Amino acid sequence: MATKRKPKPTKRKASAEAGSGWQPPTPSWVSGMTKQLNSIATQVAGIAITTQALSTKVDAANTKLDALTKQATAISQKEDTAMATIDDIKTAVQNEATVEQGVITLLQQLATQLQAAVSSNDPAAMQAVVDQINANAKALSDAVAANTPAAT
Repeated sequence: MATKRKPKPTKRKASAEAGSGWQPPTPSWVSGMTKQLNSIATQVAGIAITTQALSTKVDAANTKLDALTKQATAISQKEDTAMATIDDIKTAVQNEATVEQGVITLLQQLATQLQAAVSSNDPAAMQAVVDQINANAKALSDAVAANTPAAT
């Protein structure tokens, strides 16, 4: 059995003589390509400058955003403090209302006791009510004095 050999491909010469149609670049073509490459290089440099300017602007925007975030946090903290103060005021008003209601109840009870003592025409009962009024008046006076800020 004989093996068939494949013929070796022949190399073509890249020349006008070989019929390939290739011709060396002309000086005007080289000049045109050089201008195009220079134009592309200028555009690339411009893009690099634009990218750098954009990066600078992004950094400045990030700095401003950080400042705004800090301001928002400070405002939020002040709001929390204000809410705590408002809650404290509400509690104080409720406590004051409770104290006022206690004084009203005390006066009503004293009036009822005094009426009962007068109706019974019992001098000892009347004196007991007077003593209780005096004791309560002293306790109330001391409480008001203790909770009233000094005048400046």
